[in-house]
Amino acid sequence: MAFSGLSSQTLNYARICFLLSCAFFVLKDPTAVCRYSMLVLLAGSFKLPLVNLEPQDPRNGVISLFLLMLAVSDLVPLLESNVQYFESVVPTRVLILFTLAGFCYFSSSIYVANSLVFGYVFMEIWFSLMIFSSLRDEKFQRMKKLSEKIQTAEEEDDDEYQRIVHDVHERSEQSGL
Repeated sequence: MAFSGLSSQTLNYARICFLLSCAFFVLKDPTAVCRYSMLVLLAGSFKLPLVNLEPQDPRNGVISLFLLMLAVSDLVPLLESNVQYFESVVPTRVLILFTLAGFCYFSSSIYVANSLVFGYVFMEIWFSLMIFSSLRDEKFQRMKKLSEKIQTAEEEDDDEYQRIVHDVHERSEQSGL
């Protein structure tokens, strides 16, 4: 598997932990989030303005709730082992995140082109690309195993071959392939 044996499931759990940690720290100590050295370095290298969140700012609750909902929205399909969900969502997420990163870099709007938005987008792109790579590798391994199973059943030329072909056909119809 990609990334030294890290499965897409493990990477998704890491992403969820990251989002939950960010949600917690935005509520607990928002100035520490804004002054995080990697965030300051990214903002400085892309010449983006630094954003300061005040501890008593009511927007912190909205930001934290947004991050919490993102984490929970991926946790439920992950617990159900819904691989098809992630195979369809992750590429779309990467496309949207790259668009948003480009907008952050080229825009002069302080609402979007700032250190917090760009730092979040950067980390999401990083996680999403790792998850995407692992998903593709896992899909390749599943298809390879299925191909070997079909070939073995075909060589034996029995009813098992017909059952496997029927199952593959049903799965491809369900997934829209």
